[in-house]
Amino acid sequence: MYCDRPIFTYELRSAGLAFASIKAGDVVAEFELTNSCDPLNEMLGGMVFLYNNPAYMWGEETTSHFEWLSESGEYKWSIHIKDAESCEVSVTESVDFFGEGEEVTCIEFSCKYIDLVYAVVKGLDGLIKKMGLLNYHQTWQSEEFPLTDFLFLKKRLIESELWGGGNEKATGNMTEEIKILMA
Repeated sequence: MYCDRPIFTYELRSAGLAFASIKAGDVVAEFELTNSCDPLNEMLGGMVFLYNNPAYMWGEETTSHFEWLSESGEYKWSIHIKDAESCEVSVTESVDFFGEGEEVTCIEFSCKYIDLVYAVVKGLDGLIKKMGLLNYHQTWQSEEFPLTDFLFLKKRLIESELWGGGNEKATGNMTEEIKILMA
């Protein structure tokens, strides 16, 4: 199924527990994640890998694989780039942590890669503006927010003129953190 622009959400519900979803067309996949893995670092790192390895320029295909863990199993992501614009996304769920059990497809879709990047960056931009980086780390009780990869992807959106940002009034914990830095 082709999707014009997916929608990605990510929120921390309680200490060490995150909820994520991705919507492509009418299909929604939801994920409840634990801090036994670092899902945002895995996802953003995989997406940056695809930018840094543009095999499509030589007629080759590139795929990024990463896993997210939940209390009941794991979600296996695959983002496959075939050409300069489009990608195929597939997420499967396995209740066997060692990958030997049956896998169920959560969602499969294709879209422009830049639209996938936009969806993820937009979802995470709202998260860090609302929570702030310090609060994220304290609530997640594990790794810090993967800021470098996030900013790399956001820069790609700005260069593609898909991200206007900066015009809205800054509020929330992120504003307080900036004030602390400037003090």
